[in-house]
Amino acid sequence: MSEYVTSLIREEQIEETKALMSRCFDAKYASIFYLHPESTLIVTHQGQVVAGINLDIYQVNKRVRMGYIGWLYTDENHRGNALAGKLLTEAINFLKGKGCTSLSACVEGDNPASFKQLAKEGFSILGLWQQLKLFKAGTVKVYHHASRFFDMGYFLWHKSLTEESFPEAREDLQALFTTLAAHTLLFFFCLKGWNLLTLVGLNPILPLFSTASTSQEGLMLATPSLFLLARTMAMFLMAKATGKKDRRELVYRGWDTAWITALALTLTVGFPFPAAGNLYIKGLKWNMKEEQHLLFRMAVAGQIAVFALCLLVPRGLPLLFGLTLLILDGLLFFYPFCGFNASRIKRMGTKTYALYLTITLAALAVLLVY
Repeated sequence: MSEYVTSLIREEQIEETKALMSRCFDAKYASIFYLHPESTLIVTHQGQVVAGINLDIYQVNKRVRMGYIGWLYTDENHRGNALAGKLLTEAINFLKGKGCTSLSACVEGDNPASFKQLAKEGFSILGLWQQLKLFKAGTVKVYHHASRFFDMGYFLWHKSLTEESFPEAREDLQALFTTLAAHTLLFFFCLKGWNLLTLVGLNPILPLFSTASTSQEGLMLATPSLFLLARTMAMFLMAKATGKKDRRELVYRGWDTAWITALALTLTVGFPFPAAGNLYIKGLKWNMKEEQHLLFRMAVAGQIAVFALCLLVPRGLPLLFGLTLLILDGLLFFYPFCGFNASRIKRMGTKTYALYLTITLAALAVLLVY
């Protein structure tokens, strides 16, 4: 490691570092890249930038000074030399020296390569209620700095630099029941037509679908729960049906920022958006290369369950909810929708995804004319 040198970035190294970022990350993330010269650490090898970590320091409120760990990247020719871990340790010490009381990072739920490093340094997922309790009105500022108003399936990993401790984020049944309850409430608003455009005499959603009678409304309120339970159970059973050697523990995690989209669409146009959460592989001792086939099978099982239920529910808002979930889980694999199952299918390669896409589009066509 003596040939690698860690330092604060210099002005003349900024363009070289930006070029390295562009090589390390998919082009779709370019719009949310940032690099603050006063808080970007780099690693050089023989005078060239081979790794970096971009930090952001700001005051959230009187109580919290945040050190946000953003982009961590290593040139492909220098991976395997523990540079990421070294940079993260240096970053934590740097942020402590800047007076930060909290550290955070935002990581997609299927990205063990990133959250393993954070977990080793004492980070854990901070749930939505804990975020609101700690950051209060400053939560908006935290989301702005992390570019995470609409990212679905990304989690806020947090480490306190004070003696204050925080409960672990809700997981499994507790998280699932919270997700189902929130969907039921928002679906009730959709069924009632309680949204902004209805109040001004415009309603782009309900006229396109049949509405429920009062006697049917109670049953229709169960629609989101039926779809999400069917999806989750199908994925769980598929994972458990694999060979004993490959069996993995799973954990259900709800999403936080996806509720911004769900709430906004409900209150403005009455559209029932599924902030579905997902089943994730539990723990740190796994990698994507070994588990992508399992995640693919789980994704397909979830899609089959959603499609089957779409054939059974009445047309109208119940079917609209199912179709939306089918589209999100089948077609939208890109940021900010990476938490949906389409991303797990896309990782299997272009040919596999093309075949799956064809089948999904055919299924959607069947449902629309059924």
